Amino acid sequence: MMIRSFADKLTAAVYLELSVRRLPPDIAKRAHEKLVMLHHVKLKFE
Repeated sequence: MMIRSFADKLTAAVYLELSVRRLPPDIAKRAHEKLVMLHHVKLKFE
């Protein structure tokens, strides 16, 4: 796994697709998608 840790618990929760009260569901979903894309791009360039 490329992403090893996160700066805060909110980002980790979004990445793990946990329920996040501080973000609307549509924004949390899009943020999750972007984190997954970042993870896959970094793995591709290793």
